[in-house]
Amino acid sequence: MSKYIFLKLFLSVIPAFAVPVVAADDTDYLSEITAEVDKVDAVTEYVAEQSGSSDSQAYLENKNGFEKLLEERYHGSYVFYKKLPERAQLEIFDDYRQGQEMSALREKIIERYMQ
Repeated sequence: MSKYIFLKLFLSVIPAFAVPVVAADDTDYLSEITAEVDKVDAVTEYVAEQSGSSDSQAYLENKNGFEKLLEERYHGSYVFYKKLPERAQLEIFDDYRQGQEMSALREKIIERYMQ
């Protein structure tokens, strides 16, 4: 009888410790995803707002220049980059515009491709 009581007590205590850990991980994961979506949405909104203006044309020319740089100097990364969805390409290009190093951008391209 004492084993039954101990087992019942043990099983009632485990969920109290396990649930907060899982909830914290889920919250962190969702926060990271939300932050990435917000970042890409900001770039997408900028392009949409500027469409038809000279700023939009300059933006697209810079993006084409970035893609040409990738193609000529980092062809392997360029192949994976072109296979990414447009949103991921815009995110990577935005990081390039903000001055992120090419090695970090190349790693990000592979990360996005593997997702």
